[in-house]
Amino acid sequence: MDHGVADAHSIIHVRTLHMLMNGPKTFKELCASRGVAPPTLSRSIDAMVKRGWLERTAHPDDKRQVLLQSTATGKQHFSEMTAAVSEHLSRSLQSLTSEERTLIANALRLLKQSLDNP
Repeated sequence: MDHGVADAHSIIHVRTLHMLMNGPKTFKELCASRGVAPPTLSRSIDAMVKRGWLERTAHPDDKRQVLLQSTATGKQHFSEMTAAVSEHLSRSLQSLTSEERTLIANALRLLKQSLDNP
């Protein structure tokens, strides 16, 4: 797996996988919570389905809707990306003082809270 610099599509992929970790969502729900234009998200979802990271299933209550959910492969990819980012950050932060690392850790906690509650 390549853990180089992420492009815009890989960021959308990881964020979409993150949003689906708590269960399936409709395309409309993903667009609304992400603030992403439908064509952009549609292309990303198609690519993620082709890679086996997501699957589409029929909505149990509304046959016009499709639910998107992460597959085991998608969850594994998300886990690998999260671990790679953590490892990279850990190596990058080693040169900082303890106080500087504490400040960054606090800021990241706030950022995570913000991202988890769109």
